Amino acid sequence: MILSIETATRVCSVAIHKEGELLGMLESEHENSHSSELTVLVERLMKQLHLSPSDFSAVAVSEGPGSYTGLRIGLSVAKGFCYALEIPLILVRTLHGIAMNALSESKNLFTEHSLILPMIDARRMEVYSAVYNQNLELLEEVKAEIIQENSYQSWLNSGFVLYLAGDGAQKCRSLLGHLENVRFVNNVRCSADGIGKLAWGKYQRNEFADLAYSEPFYLKEFTAASPKVKGLYE
Repeated sequence: MILSIETATRVCSVAIHKEGELLGMLESEHENSHSSELTVLVERLMKQLHLSPSDFSAVAVSEGPGSYTGLRIGLSVAKGFCYALEIPLILVRTLHGIAMNALSESKNLFTEHSLILPMIDARRMEVYSAVYNQNLELLEEVKAEIIQENSYQSWLNSGFVLYLAGDGAQKCRSLLGHLENVRFVNNVRCSADGIGKLAWGKYQRNEFADLAYSEPFYLKEFTAASPKVKGLYE
């Protein structure tokens, strides 16, 4: 039994899987509420499924990229459970989780000529993206990319059909939506379901994270904006 946590975006999501099969999931989209709602969601889900913390064999969490604050909250709570229960921690890349959700949602669409591009909305026309094949094997590493008319052209020129998924995919519609080999997998976003499904494979392979030294995968360095002092520039 694995408890999974996803806090990389504005959606706060928790799920419980047994041997990779989803038993239940709860989500909240209340903005800036991850710190106050995450443990409440876990407690509520355990109650619904008549489970206790001692039933868990591991805790999985989305490690990033994504929101700086959200990732820190998710990892901190996951570590807390693992320390208290003396069980292993599993880290799953956020975009890998989105790709898993897209595959689960539309598995019949994908062929050997299909690629899954999970995307997280960054700022303006920028997304965090990666490229996976239909077997969820990583073909292009996670990176921050500003979407342009020629984005992902090398994959398109190679004859692949690109399936874009996640909240970052929406900003691609105006520039890439007219292309014949670009498709959009709707209603797919970050959720703890994909994290939990991938975590089961890692659990079987004993791919556990260092509980003391694990850090979120931010992709970009955090830059805090200096607050404007009223009247200073007026």
